[in-house]
Amino acid sequence: MIRKVVVSRPVLGLAVWMLGNSGDPQRLMQASAEPVRLRLVEGGRMGGTSAPPDAQFSTATLLSESPEGLIVVVDGRERRLHIFDSFGKHLARVGRHGGGPAEFEIISGIGFLADTIYVIDFGNRRTSLLSRDGQELARVRYEPDGPVRSTTGLRAAFPEVLLRDSTALGKARAPREAVQRGTITHEPVLRMTRSGKVVDTVVWTKTHANAPMRGAGGSSIAQPFEDATLIAISPRIGRSILVERRAATSSSARRFSVASISPAGDTLFNRSYEYAPQRLTTDMLQKAIAPLLEAGRKAGYAESEILAAVKKPSFLPPVSRVVAGADGSVWLERSASGSAMARWWILKRDGSLAGSVDMPGHLKILFARENRVWTVDAETFELPVVIKYEIRR
Repeated sequence: MIRKVVVSRPVLGLAVWMLGNSGDPQRLMQASAEPVRLRLVEGGRMGGTSAPPDAQFSTATLLSESPEGLIVVVDGRERRLHIFDSFGKHLARVGRHGGGPAEFEIISGIGFLADTIYVIDFGNRRTSLLSRDGQELARVRYEPDGPVRSTTGLRAAFPEVLLRDSTALGKARAPREAVQRGTITHEPVLRMTRSGKVVDTVVWTKTHANAPMRGAGGSSIAQPFEDATLIAISPRIGRSILVERRAATSSSARRFSVASISPAGDTLFNRSYEYAPQRLTTDMLQKAIAPLLEAGRKAGYAESEILAAVKKPSFLPPVSRVVAGADGSVWLERSASGSAMARWWILKRDGSLAGSVDMPGHLKILFARENRVWTVDAETFELPVVIKYEIRR
């Protein structure tokens, strides 16, 4: 439930909003029916060893699709963009490693403003605007908003999604040490100018001290069964999606909640969903811990230290991943991370259940709408292939 909380020391001059499961029942819309089973129908492929050399990519880290169907795929390793038309025909290959025109360091965001492509480059601290054939039109330098950092203790936010009104959205992160100590308890999604000046706070979310797993020597590893609040920002329309997914403590029916917040901070929907808790089995635990043990041994940690640090809930969190669709839809992975087959719930833009779909667990979602999804094989040892699926009944 979204509820307004009055704080004694206003941060950025605005009230705090938090996600929870209690509050005004009139605003807590419930959805407990099992969603309709949907199916994936392949609609096209890009890249891979069968593609022409200029249309191949070594990685596929980001993807965006324009309303007209133009596709941009980011090859993060090569710092390059591949542009395709709506039929999958390769149109252009743009970019290389560097700091000059049409050169990139760390591409952290991609999208469209009408027929203009924007590229957010975290490494070079700038946003590049490109024509649909890849010609650079403009560059906007990003300057972190120092007062935000100094007055709140938060790390300055970096643009993640550009909006049509010349503003951008991004999340300000709290240092892990401050979260562990409890000195910072909330993190905001901020609205800012494209150059980084904060103009508004969209929503605040509560931090959870159990989010990182800290071992000896100060290193940290993500918890495999984390149940802290998930947040994602939808491309193009800039909705902030918040998923409250605390793990159950018994086998009786429980609920998780999803809220959608507009760039102006308005609650567009807030719903809870009933589910049957799934017990964490020994087999699930062993599969999840195996890669952590291997990484820990290479880093010089004792197995007992890693095992003691891993959070082991009795039941799995109800949602393991969230993807914010470009049309306001929401994709929720309801299966445990690392499952051979992943079950995804698809929510419509008003939060009602459109249905559920199963897809191989090794596929990573790059871009989604209610009726379409772009994926890439996250475990391939060959050149990656981007696959488009249509969602059908």
